[in-house]
Amino acid sequence: MEEWQTWANSVSSGKVSSIYYILQAPDTWAGSSDKNNPYSGLYVKIGRSNNVLKRLSNLQTGTFGQLILHALEPGGSEKENYLHEKFSNERRQGEWFICTKELTKHIFTTWFRNKVLPPEHQMKLMQLAERIGVYSHIHSLMGGKPDLVNPSISEPWECEKYVFVDLVYSSLAKQVNNK
Repeated sequence: MEEWQTWANSVSSGKVSSIYYILQAPDTWAGSSDKNNPYSGLYVKIGRSNNVLKRLSNLQTGTFGQLILHALEPGGSEKENYLHEKFSNERRQGEWFICTKELTKHIFTTWFRNKVLPPEHQMKLMQLAERIGVYSHIHSLMGGKPDLVNPSISEPWECEKYVFVDLVYSSLAKQVNNK
């Protein structure tokens, strides 16, 4: 307990190494089709940093979609290597992993165990949970997932079922609402 307390008190100052789980939620994500895994189709970066928010900011400039800091835990390179090995079957590119049911459960367990997240990311997680619920409801109303979600207006919208333009959660909605 004392180790955790020391780590938790030092995270925001950047004086201690932390393992982070950063979730990528792109505008084009159609939502999960797996009722047992709300993050099906999403990716998570498992990495390590002393300054997680700075790392997140650097990642955001080169990453498509919203990045959400989902969980933190104490740890250095050994712990990071262990996690990369544990979830090696889910690795897609570099430190990015597909959110399987097992990995999603691990992320939530880590979050519940450590309970350390900046308030703005707690809010982003609540918004994502709301988005997942809304998308799930739309899937049930429309008979499945859409063919396209938030497609470019410059390209043809060819689809068999339906196109879904998200005017609430997407960056498109944020651009319109900020004008």
